[in-house]
This record gives sequence, C-alpha cells and structure tokens, in this order.
Amino acid sequence: VRSTEYVSRRAIDGKFGFVDERATAILGYLPQELLGTSCYEYFHQDDIGHLAEGHRQVLQTGEKITTNCYKFKIKDGSFITLRSRWFSFMNPWTKEVEYIVSTNTVVSASILDGGDTTFHTLSASPQRMDSVLQS
Repeated sequence: VRSTEYVSRRAIDGKFGFVDERATAILGYLPQELLGTSCYEYFHQDDIGHLAEGHRQVLQTGEKITTNCYKFKIKDGSFITLRSRWFSFMNPWTKEVEYIVSTNTVVSASILDGGDTTFHTLSASPQRMDSVLQS
C-alpha cells in the first residue's frame, strides 16, 4: 500500500520547515531536500494565483482552508495533483502566526497508480495534524 497523504509545515513565507517521511513515496524527494525551499518552486504556474490567495487567507484569517486541486512538481519533473488542508499555528504568547500546517492528499497520479487515473478521496485525521503541532 502506497501512502496517499503526507503532512508538511511551512514558515509564513512558504519555505518548508518540516516534511514527513511519507512524502518520499509520493513526491520522490527526501524530506531534507525540500527543507528551506519555497513551496512556490513546486506549484505549477497555472495554480500559483489561487494557492497564493489561499496562503494569504490562512495567514490573515487564521481559518482552516481546503485548496482547490493543484499540480505539484515531483522529483522527476512531472506533476502530481494534490488537494491540501491548511491551517496556521499562532503562538499563544506572541499572538503571531508561526507556521502553516498542510495535510496534502493525492487526488490523481498516474505514475503512482500504474497508469490508473482513479481519483482518491481520503478524510483528514485530526490526530495526525495534532502530532505535527506537538513535534
């Protein structure tokens, strides 16, 4: 069984600060290859507009959002379709946003499914998101 979901944490400027190990099977990158790089380097140019708007929204409102489906560049240079749930973590002492947690779900990936373009729907696991916050 291949992973179809991974969690990442990004600084408010979009740079990866944490990527869980399940990303390797999905994206082809080792977590440390993504650390310190901007998520915008991997978003398809056609999706940057709506993803930047979602980024702004999650920082300004503090609300949890679900992105539209978007393409993310994987290590071999091709793209995988993801849908993400983002929320910001606010430091309780400073009242400032420290980072964004993103739970990323594969929607479609013919390379992972052996040519099958079946769409996958998974539910979020609040326990997974909590464990990221506690690490």
